[in-house]
Amino acid sequence: MQQKSGLGKFFNSLKKSPILAFAIISGLLAITVPAINSIIGDQNSSSATKVCSFGPLECYVKKGFVKFEGETCPASTAVAKNEFNNILGRIGHKINLNQPSSSPLKHSEFAIMVLRYQNENWFNEVKNKPEYEKGKTGFNNTYDEARIALYLLKKYGILSTGAQPSPDSTISYYSMATMLNTIQTSSNNKFFAKLKTDLNKGKSCDFVSDTKRDKVEEPKGEATCKDLNNIYIEYREVMNYFNKKKWLVGDDDGNCKPFRSIRRNSIALVLNRMNGHPSSKYSSYQVEVINALNNSRNYGVSKYLLIEGDNTLGEGTITREEFAELAYDYIKNNDYKATENSKLNKGSFKDTDNKAADYLFKQGVMIGDADCKFHPKRELNRAEFTTTMYRILFKGNRQRSFHCDKAKTEKTTWA
Repeated sequence: MQQKSGLGKFFNSLKKSPILAFAIISGLLAITVPAINSIIGDQNSSSATKVCSFGPLECYVKKGFVKFEGETCPASTAVAKNEFNNILGRIGHKINLNQPSSSPLKHSEFAIMVLRYQNENWFNEVKNKPEYEKGKTGFNNTYDEARIALYLLKKYGILSTGAQPSPDSTISYYSMATMLNTIQTSSNNKFFAKLKTDLNKGKSCDFVSDTKRDKVEEPKGEATCKDLNNIYIEYREVMNYFNKKKWLVGDDDGNCKPFRSIRRNSIALVLNRMNGHPSSKYSSYQVEVINALNNSRNYGVSKYLLIEGDNTLGEGTITREEFAELAYDYIKNNDYKATENSKLNKGSFKDTDNKAADYLFKQGVMIGDADCKFHPKRELNRAEFTTTMYRILFKGNRQRSFHCDKAKTEKTTWA
């Protein structure tokens, strides 16, 4: 009988001991898989370049605060409560959650967590103060800690839109980043001081995307906005330009809130001031708004700003798609030669066939995100509005070298 070789005896022993075979195979895989990935590249590796071109959200991805799987930016995805706590941990420290959960983060939970970031005992310190009594704060359809927390976020201008959200409404990554950015750039009070300090640590948000950009002209005058330090350079330069021109002025607290949704009456006021109707110290704000809304007829955009049945003097917001239509009509009515021979098409963006958006894209006025998406139903914010109007004034400062239906060679921000 032929004697088995050493290798034969080894395989025979594996047949007799499946547990030993499993252990050896697992060990080999543990060694070889990482080696293969190091050669061909792990397609799901968190070290791969992530693109999330949505203002503050892009900044927090680059800082390492926000992380996500795959290559698709989760801007419109709801943030999980546990993941938001992980984000707070990367910023500085996690919160002691009474009920950890992977369910979507609610506005009430966001408000409580950012306040606990500063002081875990904040609620016990304020709950008996007269100014926080029920009936004085709003948000009366929720429990006391959530009610007061939401009130403080609204009081200090941190809520992402002018509208009062439902305490149980969920928060997207985009809205979360926008509210954190408001804390980072404009909140100067004891409730958010630590979070503001920690958000400003590490890599600066003061960067420019890889899109060609001409420097904004510098008008005479003094800018009064205090909250423009940690935003895109172009956004900051344009908003300072509008601020110095007295076209878009800051709030009473000296902040311009670049990522706050812009109201229709604010658009009317800016257009009116741009066209030679400056604010007058002898007119009330309400009178100026009424005049600006009426004068919007002269610029061919009144149908977007004077909404039938609206008795709030244009307090509502405007979507990006609606503003694309407004901007196109504004160009057509104020510089007809710019559009008389233009061929309106569709197809520049993956998520809208809006022809006005296509025209503005090709003029370098309204761009899109890195995935060639326009996000037509998202509310327009102040930074996007001023940047778009500046490009209209100066004939598109950010001309693109490609169309979205062709191969992309650069990454951009939205506006």
